Amino acid sequence: MHQLSLPYVLILFGSCAAVRHTVNARGQQGGTPEPPPLEDTLMSVFDQNKDGQVVMTEVSSIMEAFAAVGAGSSAGGDEKGEENDMLKMVKAAKGAAPTLFKLLDADSSKGLTKDELVWVSEADVRMNTKGLLKNVTKAVFDIFDGDADDKLQEAEIKEALDGEKFDQALLVLQDNFPIPILTAEVARTAVKENFKDGMAFMDADGNGEIARAEMYEAVKKVKKLFTKGVTIVRTMGPMLAMFGAMQ
Repeated sequence: MHQLSLPYVLILFGSCAAVRHTVNARGQQGGTPEPPPLEDTLMSVFDQNKDGQVVMTEVSSIMEAFAAVGAGSSAGGDEKGEENDMLKMVKAAKGAAPTLFKLLDADSSKGLTKDELVWVSEADVRMNTKGLLKNVTKAVFDIFDGDADDKLQEAEIKEALDGEKFDQALLVLQDNFPIPILTAEVARTAVKENFKDGMAFMDADGNGEIARAEMYEAVKKVKKLFTKGVTIVRTMGPMLAMFGAMQ
């Protein structure tokens, strides 16, 4: 699984993202309790030493724990020898985590507080707002597709990165998935650092260009991985946090 570059590293992974579920009728009646805020869950899972912040080594440690559990599930694969969904999700999250961590670290303290992790919670809601992700993808694609041929060539994307088109695309992303400290300079750097992997992920047929349908499909994969991450963090995270506290 390739790393993902911006614009999708910004919206796609919280390496630890989780889908917030609304309270159902039973919960409102006192049955199933409402889940805690996502940022609280993330802190309880990833803040291993309980000092009020999450550092990158803690993220890596928990990711390795998730990977170990995934590897132990049906020997880490299916009957065709392919990796199971959990391992795929963990690999993708591990690839995106360093970039996302840097972007969310508003005060450059090399640690994420609960306030900084609120972005993941807000992105979670927006990610699962019907039609929003598709509309954002369409808008970004249209901005980059200068000749309107429904294809993005590598040269076309690189040219857009250094001009106003990238600024316009970033405004679309910030309007829908805002990161407080994200500037055009920081975003450009992140895209360029991950450009090769991002192209490989979205260029499904390997012909050197990204068709509109390929970008839509890539975003669908991202959303699927995001949702898988949610379920795993919600169900397995507290258990891993408990074992970590006992060590």
